[in-house]
Amino acid sequence: MGENKKLSPEEISSMILKKLKEAAEAYLGTTVTDAVITIPAYFTVMRLISEPTAAANQPQHKNVLVFDLGAGTFDVSLLTINRNRAISVKAVGGEDFDKAMVDHCVKEFKKRHKKDISKNARAMGRLKVACEKAKRDLSSTTQTSIVVDCLYDGTDFSKKFTRAKFEELNAGLFKKCIEHVENCLKDEAVAYGAAVLAANLSGSDIESVRDLVLLDVTPLSLGTCTEGRYMSVIITRNSPVPTAKEDIYVTSVDNQASVRVGVYQGEFDEVKDNIFLDEFRPHGIPPAPAGEQKMKVCFSIDANGILDVSTELLSNGNKWSMVIAGSGNVSKDDIEKMLKRIEV
Repeated sequence: MGENKKLSPEEISSMILKKLKEAAEAYLGTTVTDAVITIPAYFTVMRLISEPTAAANQPQHKNVLVFDLGAGTFDVSLLTINRNRAISVKAVGGEDFDKAMVDHCVKEFKKRHKKDISKNARAMGRLKVACEKAKRDLSSTTQTSIVVDCLYDGTDFSKKFTRAKFEELNAGLFKKCIEHVENCLKDEAVAYGAAVLAANLSGSDIESVRDLVLLDVTPLSLGTCTEGRYMSVIITRNSPVPTAKEDIYVTSVDNQASVRVGVYQGEFDEVKDNIFLDEFRPHGIPPAPAGEQKMKVCFSIDANGILDVSTELLSNGNKWSMVIAGSGNVSKDDIEKMLKRIEV
């Protein structure tokens, strides 16, 4: 109480969103992973981009790896800037650093007192809070102490923790990232990149901004199913977004009244090996011999990664459509596993 503390805008925003997420989960009784964020009426949203993408929106290097380390997780984006200075987001992933400290303390407590606290939610919660504080302390000092009174069954716990020990416990995580890190970006890179993009979208005449193009790409191919099993690719992998592609399909049997339009994501020839996203069934197709009725299928992805799938029956102009959010939210591991299976 009475302590003054300076917080950055992103820290305040993070705390607000965290509190809202906790309230929503408490009310709904389930985990919340998606959100719709409203804004004042006088704000105009020009574009939604992730923090790592914004951080890389600086015309400095040809190859950039953005390392965005937060309180408990980190995001890594691997990007390449080509001669046209277009930036392509290749992969994003995350890890948790706190767990290693907590696990180490649990083992230490068990070693000293022959008591296992791993199944006690209250004790684990208190220990986690203490470890998080110690982690923050180690950002500005080389040594700190973890102290928890009456941690479990009336037994206190205290332990000195050094920065070297923290690095040792998380060596695997650090090594995994450091292998690819060539340059460190400044903390203000996210805000700088977002400002550059805003200037670009608003038609600024600043030369350094005018020639810069931010280019997100589709991580995997998108397509539909033909002959009940085969993948018909409409938007290929690594296509710049926003983009729109279309293809023509015909009925497969005589007097076919409806058709299933399944949407898949992946690189395999058969849809069973790819990622199923959604489906819908255009109906009311006029009777005709197989192959006579033609349907145009269009896939359109906007700048925010929203996929719109629409169909049009060419004989009468009837149209159907659906929207799929998050078609680009495929984990780095899933992409790598799929590509490795293709190579084999």
